Amino acid sequence: MSVPADLNLVGVIGDIPAASAAYNGKLYFATDEDGGTLYRCNGASWVKVAAAAGLAGPGTPTLTSLYCQAMLYDNVLSGSGTWDVSTIDQTYDHLRIIAKLRGVVAATGVGFLLTFNNDTTDANYLRRRITGNLDTIVIAEAASRQFMAGPAASAAAGFFAYIYVDIPLYSGNAYKEMQYNGVDYRGSAGGETRAVISGHTCWLSTAAINRIAVVADNATNTLAIGSRLQIIGMKAMDVVTAIS
Repeated sequence: MSVPADLNLVGVIGDIPAASAAYNGKLYFATDEDGGTLYRCNGASWVKVAAAAGLAGPGTPTLTSLYCQAMLYDNVLSGSGTWDVSTIDQTYDHLRIIAKLRGVVAATGVGFLLTFNNDTTDANYLRRRITGNLDTIVIAEAASRQFMAGPAASAAAGFFAYIYVDIPLYSGNAYKEMQYNGVDYRGSAGGETRAVISGHTCWLSTAAINRIAVVADNATNTLAIGSRLQIIGMKAMDVVTAIS
């Protein structure tokens, strides 16, 4: 669920989320400032609207706890390239990655690597993956950063791999677990690869995840034009659904 369009937020001033386009036009009621202060986001900052002392008449907010999402990073490659996203916001509970991927290597397919905090040691990533391709199912386990496979330059034009990755409690002090699901369809030029991929990787580190890189698993690591990476923060927040 994205940030709800028809709901506003409430909490202490220290928990006000970072201003962004996702919160543009929303209200935040800071309960601990001047007896209650209302802010409105203009997309770039939170602007104070009024303090409780200046509002006409009392009001009791009705609060509902919802799990909200905010877009932390969204990029579509306009030329071939890779992603290395640093200084990831640590104020959310969980992370979700959504990726659309295609390689440029001269082959029908290529693997894709997901790296945390610039740790490129494959032995630190324990992967378990199930791949169903047409009527064949393969279950494999390996020490590898490769979390997905998909079409490359020799596959039929227009095909990409798509994958969702959930990383719970990414800023905690335990080993980091992630679960992912994706599809890899390369068309007839790719040998009729029509794969559904589901898996799990444990990163053997207790460090908070503050950097994420996604590249192709070949000599140049390069991804094709049109590949897209989104990183989403998920967080439980109280929202005002009514004032009486």
